[in-house]
Amino acid sequence: MRASEIVGDSGAVYSLDRWQDVIDDLAEKARSRGFRNIRAVVSDISEHLPVDDESVDLCFISTVLHSLDLADVETSLFGEIRRVLKPGGRVAIIECKKEEQQFGPPMSMRLSPEEIQGSIIRYGFETMDLVDLGYNYMITFVKT
Repeated sequence: MRASEIVGDSGAVYSLDRWQDVIDDLAEKARSRGFRNIRAVVSDISEHLPVDDESVDLCFISTVLHSLDLADVETSLFGEIRRVLKPGGRVAIIECKKEEQQFGPPMSMRLSPEEIQGSIIRYGFETMDLVDLGYNYMITFVKT
């Protein structure tokens, strides 16, 4: 919803999730609050993204990558993100820190910033920033 407010009527916000109920819930909330620029779509991010080539300024992925086997999906995932991003487009990824915590995914599933960076840079991305968010971190890349 916040992204929708930021881009306003001049842009669109694509919200992709693999679960129909999550998409239905978001679509209903967007409609009830008058947001007309949110495109809620059922999609698996490890497959073809239902978004036009070079049409996206920012791809935001929050606490998702740890649930995937990154080695198995990185080619399709980061290749598709590269395809949909405009030249100079950015990818922001939030993940749980790779340290023991009372909540969140088990340590064996957590990804360090270096692991994500090692995967994504092979697909034409350059690291921009790494921000400590407490229990999480956000790492940002730019399409080169």
